[in-house]
Amino acid sequence: MESEISESTVNAPNLLLGTIGAGAGVVLGFIGFGLLFRLGLYGMVVPGAMVGWACGAQSGGRSIPLGILSAILATATCVYTEWHFLPFIEDDSFSYFLSHLNDLQLRTTLSMAAGIFAGFWFGKGR
Repeated sequence: MESEISESTVNAPNLLLGTIGAGAGVVLGFIGFGLLFRLGLYGMVVPGAMVGWACGAQSGGRSIPLGILSAILATATCVYTEWHFLPFIEDDSFSYFLSHLNDLQLRTTLSMAAGIFAGFWFGKGR
């Protein structure tokens, strides 16, 4: 007996809900990092992962474009979060931070990359 999947069991991703979820994930990730940071922990993976998790949870389906959107938002969230909590001593402006991203420590860069990957992976949904 051949198993067939009926159309009623396949959920098409809801792009609007996924995008709203990703936006909520930006806020949740920023707050989550801040809470960890106040406890003396460095969790730069959290902002990106929360963007993807919230997007994927809300979309209700699998979507590569939502994964890409989540990765883009995760990148922006990770960069902004790092600047907000740990700006450069020489100049604490955001423009200076952006122009000196290549001066970040290796652990910071790797943590951001892991968060961005998690944002894509979770953001594409299930």
